[in-house]
Amino acid sequence: MKIIQPVPDNAPSLPSRKGIKTKSGWINYDIDHLWGYHNRTGQVIGYTIRYETPEGKQVVPLTLWDDNGKQKWKFKTWPGVRPLYNLNLICSKPNAKIILVEGEKCAELLQCQLNAFNNNNFVAAAWVGGSSGVYKIDWSPLKNRTVILWPDNDQQLDGSGNLRPVEQQPGQKCMLQIAGILSEFGCKLKMIGYPYKIPNHYKDGYDVGDMIMAEMSLSEIINIVKTNLIDPPEILPKKPKERKPEIEKPDQNVNADAVSPIRCLGYNRGSYFFLPKSTRQVVALKTSELSTSNLLGLADLQYWELMYANRNGVNWKLAQSNLMRTCEQMGIFNISRLRGRGAWIDKDKWVLHLGNKLIVNGETQSTDKYKSDYVYDLAEPLDEITDVKPLSKQESFNLLKISKILNWERPNHAYYFAGWAVIAPICGALNWRPHIWVTGTSSAGKSWVLGNITQPCLGVFGVQVQSDTTEAGIRQKLGSDALPVLFDEFEGEDETARRRTQRVLELARQASSDKGGKILKGGQSGKAVEYEIRSSFCFSSIGVNLIQQADVSRITVCTLVDPIRQLGWTKEQKADHFSMLEAEVAKTMTPKWCARLRARSVRMIGTIRSNSRVFSLAISSVLGSKRAGDQLGALYAGAYSLVSDGEITLEDAKKFIVERDWTEEIQSTQYNDSVLCLNAILESKIRIGSNEVTVAEMLTEVKADPSTSEVYRSTLERHGIKISFNPVEILISTNNKNLRQLLSTTAWAASWGRLLARLPNVNTKAARFNGITSWSCVISWSVVFDDNEISCI
Repeated sequence: MKIIQPVPDNAPSLPSRKGIKTKSGWINYDIDHLWGYHNRTGQVIGYTIRYETPEGKQVVPLTLWDDNGKQKWKFKTWPGVRPLYNLNLICSKPNAKIILVEGEKCAELLQCQLNAFNNNNFVAAAWVGGSSGVYKIDWSPLKNRTVILWPDNDQQLDGSGNLRPVEQQPGQKCMLQIAGILSEFGCKLKMIGYPYKIPNHYKDGYDVGDMIMAEMSLSEIINIVKTNLIDPPEILPKKPKERKPEIEKPDQNVNADAVSPIRCLGYNRGSYFFLPKSTRQVVALKTSELSTSNLLGLADLQYWELMYANRNGVNWKLAQSNLMRTCEQMGIFNISRLRGRGAWIDKDKWVLHLGNKLIVNGETQSTDKYKSDYVYDLAEPLDEITDVKPLSKQESFNLLKISKILNWERPNHAYYFAGWAVIAPICGALNWRPHIWVTGTSSAGKSWVLGNITQPCLGVFGVQVQSDTTEAGIRQKLGSDALPVLFDEFEGEDETARRRTQRVLELARQASSDKGGKILKGGQSGKAVEYEIRSSFCFSSIGVNLIQQADVSRITVCTLVDPIRQLGWTKEQKADHFSMLEAEVAKTMTPKWCARLRARSVRMIGTIRSNSRVFSLAISSVLGSKRAGDQLGALYAGAYSLVSDGEITLEDAKKFIVERDWTEEIQSTQYNDSVLCLNAILESKIRIGSNEVTVAEMLTEVKADPSTSEVYRSTLERHGIKISFNPVEILISTNNKNLRQLLSTTAWAASWGRLLARLPNVNTKAARFNGITSWSCVISWSVVFDDNEISCI
């Protein structure tokens, strides 16, 4: 037979009784307690059990053995050297002092007290085998440690009431033998001296366990320790020369956190966080939720019976207390440490979380075996890109080729669209996550492009939503995942829809940068709930509803044109072109090809991150905006990965982009919130009779002939807008309630005055509007209008 350690998950159930053979046959006694023994990394390697007989309590070992291929529990001790009780705690707390007591019961009770009061200064320890086993124990884990020896109060007084000599007191005699062993390990030794006053003092057999059961406080116990310490004698019993304990070597392949089936992660504002090894999904429980049923959800009944057994079954209160104290020792658990599916950067490594496994720098690992400060939750698995060969650059170039076939308004849009499709599956690993907005008329083919090109490129990595989807719905769907979002029919046709789309845009804005602040939402408990979004968004609609400059600079618009209306093609030309495109897509973008494209993106995470920074510098030098460089640099890095396997130099990046037309991008960077606010006012429609007329149209009519445009003039003044002549200027009130109502659906309703005042050459002065005086911004007509058309300023 060979001992099995550590005890595997498929071990047979533990016995509940111990049989003893007598002359009259077998007598069975109920096992009323078990104490688990662990190796250095916390894995169970056996037990000691206690059972009561008419002659008194008995404590014997219980270990698992391989008996001709069958696993069997045997009431046998460990062969060779034997382990210390609480060995895992001794190793995990290298700075703690060790209080060595006689028996597992004393060590268990004392350690529970230490845990309950978050006391990390001490670890309670014991050994197996009593006084006869001290020379069979592996004491090496106590090397160079401070050890306090606490003997039981055994037979200290003789029949006359006199204190027996030390060598006649079993407890102290045993501890002196241990002191002799530990002195050779360089330990700093102290002993609890006798006598000292305690309840029922001098009673034979009284120990620290009896003190705790008598409800003596931990502070009183520690005070007894401190006030009764003595140095051991200079001359100590010598260890037999033939005894040479073997040192247990830690298993290098075992996770150091594997102390139990439950990993305690920490606590935060009344909630305790756990990672059960059975589900590998983080569980948050409030104090009131640490019920028996919820604890059974963390680990099976057998574990609780082994660790917290008492005569009535399981000591659930003790289990709850230990879980909470352990979480508190781990400290505050920040929800940002929780990482779902998608690509991530973990210190100097890239990690792809596929739900059921991790790929770390190209190597596959289990979610619960990878050592990290982050917690990678088990989730529904994504496709197995580990089983496919990444595309070569010759093969991946076909995506850029297909993108160039599409009828984009400008050539740059082909690069933006293809680049986004490449980087979207790895968006969580990027420093900047760009968003795109695919737009065009109803006949331009937006839906076909998204359904036949974008969606296949993303595969199961993409979160696909449309129409009435809300910001809250996206947040809750993503959870801790770093996955791209594909939002079709992103329209804002009425006031409710516009508010909904603006909230989604705010979410996308927060997702762009790793330096963006957390999103805080009020919870039902009255406490804020934190969210950190790590997604790249692709929006699609006929209209583009980008109001604020913060959104304009983070979302790149890619416009598809109708070749018949805008390029002058015939129906036959359009049909032939589409047939060619459809055939190219069908031939190239098979499910396997798209999976290989994602595998290429994953393999090139480090390269794409580096190229994003280089392209950002190159584009920033052209556009004069770092934000534009970050946004377009990431897209160009994705597109460049379709034609190259390597990192690009700054010089080559500048050559790559120098021949492109950047007129649209330069204009976009010049569009700030002040310009957008002014345009929102000029484009606002006011109903006059049965018609709706824009502010810009009314201003043009009033300037052309004030005498014939009295209705327009008075309407404008009621809304805090008027024209003055010599020179021709537009005056806009900074606090008109009707103008505020016009802007109520925009981001400028509360701040248009401050924003307009930042425009070039704008002055402020008091003016009368429809008989009411208010402060106004005075803007030159030539700055706003050019040949009766709204300018871009």
